[in-house]
Amino acid sequence: MAVQEDAAYNDGQSQNGSSQEYMPPPSNQLQCDPTPKIRIPLAVPAAGNPKSYKDKALEEILSQFVPFDTTKNLSRPFEEENECDKTFLQDSAIELMELMLETWAWNMSRIAHTTQKEGERLGEHLKTTIDTEKEQDTMCARLQEFVLRMRSAIDALRGI
Repeated sequence: MAVQEDAAYNDGQSQNGSSQEYMPPPSNQLQCDPTPKIRIPLAVPAAGNPKSYKDKALEEILSQFVPFDTTKNLSRPFEEENECDKTFLQDSAIELMELMLETWAWNMSRIAHTTQKEGERLGEHLKTTIDTEKEQDTMCARLQEFVLRMRSAIDALRGI
């Protein structure tokens, strides 16, 4: 089978009889600068005779090599990504600091608010307790007065 495929490439014909152009294998590597490739023709084939596989391969090898631009394809994207990372870290740090300050401010205001509410509640409780003590003092004074009047009435009745 491999011999037949090589023969088909050499003849410029595929197994089904149609002519095929030479296509380089697909590449998963970084794409180089898309400048047009300059090909050096080795020989002009006859009008009815397409180039053979070997001629096409040789032409591909002898064609002008497109240099790989390391600055454009490697360094610059890496530096841009590095800058994006630095910017992201700075933005994240600022947002985290703002969140911490907001949380601290909320906590401090909550403490002040809670303290104020608790003070008001304790003040009301204290006022209620003082009012109750005043009522008890008034009742105690009335009770003492009642007891004194009853004793004086009993003493007055005994003295009769």
